[in-house]
Amino acid sequence: DAGYKYAHAVATAMSANTGYTSVAGEYEDYEDEFNPDGLPAVQGNVVDASLFSEENGDIAIGKTAYASSTYNSSAANAVDGKTGTRWESTHGVDPQWFYIDFGSPTKFNTVGFIWEGAYAKQYVIQVSDDGENWTTVKYVTATSNKTVQIPLDQTYNKRYVRMAGFKRGTTYGYSFYEMGVWNIGG
Repeated sequence: DAGYKYAHAVATAMSANTGYTSVAGEYEDYEDEFNPDGLPAVQGNVVDASLFSEENGDIAIGKTAYASSTYNSSAANAVDGKTGTRWESTHGVDPQWFYIDFGSPTKFNTVGFIWEGAYAKQYVIQVSDDGENWTTVKYVTATSNKTVQIPLDQTYNKRYVRMAGFKRGTTYGYSFYEMGVWNIGG
């Protein structure tokens, strides 16, 4: 009875905390912050990198992009339509974000990434009308760097779309060659 009582008390006390200290160092758990509605995890569909082109409907190419940080790169590299350039965030820091500004409300229903080796293990896709207030529409998990498209299950008419990574797959940062956006069938 005592063991149950104290274990339950610790679990209750910890449920509101997002920061932890262990022998491995400091750790932050951002899942509740970035996935407040508890959306189920998806992994996206593995696709060919050739889909990240204007000819295949990628409406992100040439748009303005912003990132929380950069490391020897530019946010514009991930919307230039070239699979040889990339955006990379500062190493070893969570969370990090990358967003695209379409300039005006734009219809889209699919987002994708050509991940480099420094992939996101957990991230969300968010949309916004003003670039300040974000709504999480997909929670994504990954086990390796893949080229994926993530269907959003509905069409959004928003000015901004963002990837917010909160758990890195490596000790480096977050890095992708392209972030693509499509309005498939629209």
